Amino acid sequence: MPDEADHSTRLVERVAPTVLTLVSRARCWHGEDIVIRVRTTAVPDDAAVELKILVVGSDAEVDSVKDLKITSGALNHTYTIDWKAKGVAAEAREFAAVAIITDPALTSRRSPSFFVDRAEPFFSG
Repeated sequence: MPDEADHSTRLVERVAPTVLTLVSRARCWHGEDIVIRVRTTAVPDDAAVELKILVVGSDAEVDSVKDLKITSGALNHTYTIDWKAKGVAAEAREFAAVAIITDPALTSRRSPSFFVDRAEPFFSG
């Protein structure tokens, strides 16, 4: 019979903190809402989060949302796309979100891209 002491060792390793950012929609119109979802592991509750919206391909920042908090490893923030006064380049259509956590210092990869149609829809009739 094997010695039970051989199986009673424990690993003393910390789980590395991670962060993931997702968006609820792949395409939307100016003025609509999307939900930016942030998921974390090994990040304490009430950790400060900043969300940034970036133009894909140029890294130009369109907007940021500060003073958000992680609760139970998650954040679901409803964001209204209202960029008429932001000076976004007319040809920009593809965007992504990034989450930045200050403690521990983490920055997520870009979310999957989402497309925003900022012009009023035109329907022929």
